[in-house]
Amino acid sequence: MTASALPASAAHTASEVLRRARSDPAYAAFLVLRIGFTVLPIVFGLDKFTNVLTKWEVYLAPWIVDMSPISAHQVMLVVGVIEIVAGVAVAIKPRYAAYIVAAWLAGIIFNLLSYPGFYDVGAGGVNAAGESYEGCARRELEEELGVSAEPVFRFLHRYEGPSGRVWGGAFDVVWDGPIVWQPSEVVWGAFVPLVEADAMIAREPFCPDGLEVFRRWRREVQPS
Repeated sequence: MTASALPASAAHTASEVLRRARSDPAYAAFLVLRIGFTVLPIVFGLDKFTNVLTKWEVYLAPWIVDMSPISAHQVMLVVGVIEIVAGVAVAIKPRYAAYIVAAWLAGIIFNLLSYPGFYDVGAGGVNAAGESYEGCARRELEEELGVSAEPVFRFLHRYEGPSGRVWGGAFDVVWDGPIVWQPSEVVWGAFVPLVEADAMIAREPFCPDGLEVFRRWRREVQPS
């Protein structure tokens, strides 16, 4: 009676792969990229059918929606199928699938670059690990506006909309010094009267979470 050689061969192959990855940085990098570009496209492709991670169609550039004969949701379903195929192809034939993945990434970049920017009513950001709301507000003020002042906490707020969920703190600050916009995040900025802000909100696209917080601030906090 003899044992099958297949499991031993598979184990040997796995050990060889790990040993080579430890001794050859270039091969280790290739392995990480192959696994990543197998798993990520498949996960994102499957999520196009469920929208668990996010509502994908809101990230589709409006001009693509206008030109497409099908709905934004249906476009994202097609994209999902392409992503799943790309992930499986990377797992099977990475040499040839690289061209599919490159085209996929180029499409994502082109879509994002052609997506219109949004205005926001205030500075904001994401808390760093272990950072308090107060610390985050203080840091974002300095980074985005060049303002060194103590922000005043007003309320906690939960936003839930088609593009995602946000939970955070709302602050305001009084400042009469110079403003220095952060070039990497702020294309244009200005302080305008509330009447002019209302007019801009009516005609321009604004970040929906910031807009919701701004409207609550006006109801509950705004000085009379």
